[in-house]
Amino acid sequence: RVSDTHRTVSLQHVVAVQAATDPFFQHLPTYRILVCRQCSVGVWPAAVLSLRSEAHELTLDQARGVVQDIADRHLNICRPDELKTPTSPTAFSTDLPIYLDGQRCILDLANCKYICRNEKVLRKHWKDVHDWTLCTGLGGSGAPKREAVAERIQLGVRRPVPCQRLFSAGHGSQFFEVQVDVPTDAQARQLALAQSQNVSEGGHDV
Repeated sequence: RVSDTHRTVSLQHVVAVQAATDPFFQHLPTYRILVCRQCSVGVWPAAVLSLRSEAHELTLDQARGVVQDIADRHLNICRPDELKTPTSPTAFSTDLPIYLDGQRCILDLANCKYICRNEKVLRKHWKDVHDWTLCTGLGGSGAPKREAVAERIQLGVRRPVPCQRLFSAGHGSQFFEVQVDVPTDAQARQLALAQSQNVSEGGHDV
């Protein structure tokens, strides 16, 4: 189950073939990766044996079975240096969480595809990559300056942007834009409330 309850949609509608890998991982041919069904994020085959934890309910024998099953089935799984993430809006994957609060940098649309989910992170990206800050050339103080900063922000960001990512950290963890209908703020709040109620009642995200 995906723990992120802020504007997150977890869609996992798959029909699994009964094999050692399937109870724990889903193969995504589009990206040539394995996705952990428990975490809904990508896992490299070399890391399968390290997932033996209470959260994953994966024993050592099961982990070894998964590794052997991957080899026996000749699944088309890429190496880390072969991984390719989308550079333009693409169809969303039903096996990955969809985040509806993405923030897309628009300072250099031709070359920069950066998306994050936190304005502070985006501001750091602006400064480090584009040498651009919100207060450059802005004088004054108080309310007028805050208004000027708010206007300047709109020059560098498009939001909200629906996005996904393949891995939770490291290579392949960058967000990319996906094509879905973004709900209104009211709909997003209702969705978050429904998810939180489902969790409190012992239900599962679907």
